[in-house]
Amino acid sequence: MSAMAVVPLEFVKDAMAKGDFIPSVASRSLEKLASEPSQRQLEAEKVLQAGLVYAGGADSTAPTLGTFIHGLVKNPDAMRKGQIAVDERTGGGRLADFSDFGSIPYVDALLRETLRWIPLTPLSVPHRSVEDDEYNGYYIPGGATVVGNGW
Repeated sequence: MSAMAVVPLEFVKDAMAKGDFIPSVASRSLEKLASEPSQRQLEAEKVLQAGLVYAGGADSTAPTLGTFIHGLVKNPDAMRKGQIAVDERTGGGRLADFSDFGSIPYVDALLRETLRWIPLTPLSVPHRSVEDDEYNGYYIPGGATVVGNGW
């Protein structure tokens, strides 16, 4: 989980050092920070890391979570069954966490159903091909921007 905050910014910093980067919020922010004292740069980079993690999920995670909650509110029986399943796994004395992932089949099914209802929008998963590639018979040139919908 901690890598989620560090890896994207390090990727941008490495690309900037090589001169091979696409201008972005991160690169523009790092360029502005370059003239700051080193302690200020470190503090600002921590804030930028947190912002990138938030922004990375703002257009996909938030709507999906909203759909999940809406589904539970509209289907109280499913919500009760989900709560019972979580309580059985956790003993009812703690919240489920990442160690419980994959061990509560009913909740896994609820999440899969949420994704079936609202798949990620095409604009929410932009990618850039690092090198020439072929996928399912389609040629993707290196450096090309590929936009998919996650399905």
